[in-house]
Amino acid sequence: MVRRRSAGGKLRIGDHWSAISIIAQSQDNPLKAVAEFVENSIDAGAKEIQIIRGRKQNAPFLKVIDDCEGIRRDATGAPDFHYVATHICDSIKRRLKKDGAQGIQGEFGIGLLSFWTLGENLKLSSPAADGTVHEMSMRRGDEGFAVKVRHTLVAEAVTTLEVWPLLSGVRQFNGEKLNWYMAAELRDRIRQTGVRVRINDRTARKSFAVTPREFDGRLIHEIGNPATRFGEVGLELYLDDPSPDRVVSLYRNGTRVDELRAFGGLQEGPVEQRLH
Repeated sequence: MVRRRSAGGKLRIGDHWSAISIIAQSQDNPLKAVAEFVENSIDAGAKEIQIIRGRKQNAPFLKVIDDCEGIRRDATGAPDFHYVATHICDSIKRRLKKDGAQGIQGEFGIGLLSFWTLGENLKLSSPAADGTVHEMSMRRGDEGFAVKVRHTLVAEAVTTLEVWPLLSGVRQFNGEKLNWYMAAELRDRIRQTGVRVRINDRTARKSFAVTPREFDGRLIHEIGNPATRFGEVGLELYLDDPSPDRVVSLYRNGTRVDELRAFGGLQEGPVEQRLH
């Protein structure tokens, strides 16, 4: 008697590197990529975050420096970069959420790969328990990663992410654009956590303290917050002069996830709506 093969089963990845490449290229907005780096720092408990835009070896770079505790350490006390690089789509944050942790935004373990949208190389450094600084490096389009101990004159108690050189298509975004974007994208997360985010544009010789954006127009207080099976949805609707810049934005846990330039029949009326 010949047994037939089962007609069902579980989906599996046939080519892991191909899947990783698709995931890495799924983020096509370099500003959003920087926001994801900042959110990683916020989720790690940072209170001070600095974004630096500058040049080295005649090529532009971007750095994100924070004062969080750093990368989770392994049994030897070293930052567990091996776990970070080999557990894409298996984020620790998702498990923390299942255990009831609040205020954590990312959960898919793919934010680091968004550096492909920004530049050619990524370097992520974090201190070990003994004070030494360990550094993981990745290259755009390369499936490998490397980890080394970086020698410093003074022990660093910060976590640093650097992307260099920036891609030619994103070299023109400056500190002012970053400031405007972060003020809207991370508006409520900055308010809720009290984190201080500063942008230091060395190329333009300008510095910005990111202040949560205040929407223009008159807030309509008569709109209530509808209840759904997922919980209450917060609505904010503002009236102002008609303009193509008026948008409808969707927020989740304080982070903007989508933006619409038109909102049905309300296009004639100035609209800015926020859901969270």
